[in-house]
Amino acid sequence: CESGTHGKDCSATCNEHCKGEDNSCDNVDGTCHQGCDPGYQGALCIQECDHGAYGKDCSVTCSEHCKGEDNSCENVDGTCHKGCEPGYQGALCTQECKSGSYGKDCSLTCSEHCKGEDSSCDNVDGTCDHGCDPGYQGSLCTQECESRTYGENCSLTCSEHCKGEDNSCDNVDGTCHQGCDPGYQGALCTKGELLSHTANKLDIQNITSFCYDLRI
Repeated sequence: CESGTHGKDCSATCNEHCKGEDNSCDNVDGTCHQGCDPGYQGALCIQECDHGAYGKDCSVTCSEHCKGEDNSCENVDGTCHKGCEPGYQGALCTQECKSGSYGKDCSLTCSEHCKGEDSSCDNVDGTCDHGCDPGYQGSLCTQECESRTYGENCSLTCSEHCKGEDNSCDNVDGTCHQGCDPGYQGALCTKGELLSHTANKLDIQNITSFCYDLRI
């Protein structure tokens, strides 16, 4: 038989997936001389790789991050049929989302309130890697502290001397929103003015007594 043909009366053609430029095969039974192109198997190279496998000799496994229960992929180059699971990208779905992004198609951005210079988060669900900046809470660090709380882990309470019925303050640093109740001062309204005035009065008295002693 001429190259590329085989069988009875040389009427059959070697399979197009026989490896090599000329797709050569055995002139009797059609067995491919050089094996199969990537993605195919069997003596005649007419069978695609089994489900979940691809590539040369069907020896490579589809990525576990190919979307779908069966993680199926293209038999030749491993491209995932249904795209990637959340948190992964690339044709083969083997690359995690770049730092700062997460979720489906890596299209979501980690919260700017994730703690750390790079505000990094989990590539799948966006959970902040190092917790939240002061003033924020929740796994994604998108929720401000509840009313009357502030700071690291929302563990601090606004001063009871913040003006207003709810004593509200800034969720990050505790600065009172409406200023201080009468008699208190400072950003956090924790310093009593009365105590300060008393201290000043005592200082004046001490100085006066000292000067009087010098005169004597």
